[in-house]
Amino acid sequence: MIIKSLVAQSLIIGVLGTAIGWLLLWVTVVMLPATMPFTIDYVRFSEYSVGIIFAALLGGIFSFKTVVKVDPITAIQ
Repeated sequence: MIIKSLVAQSLIIGVLGTAIGWLLLWVTVVMLPATMPFTIDYVRFSEYSVGIIFAALLGGIFSFKTVVKVDPITAIQ
């Protein structure tokens, strides 16, 4: 149960962060003048996005051991 929650939260944070990054990329492309020499390699950006989401999932999974060790009563105080 706890592992599912950790993975879900990590996935949400990874996807949300990546979506914000894509949104900021789009805003940058729209705001720049057409005469400015600026190109985006969307394939590479997509690969990095998948990598970031994967790293977020791994971080959530590796934190499981630490989360299990924490005493809930101590954490509340």
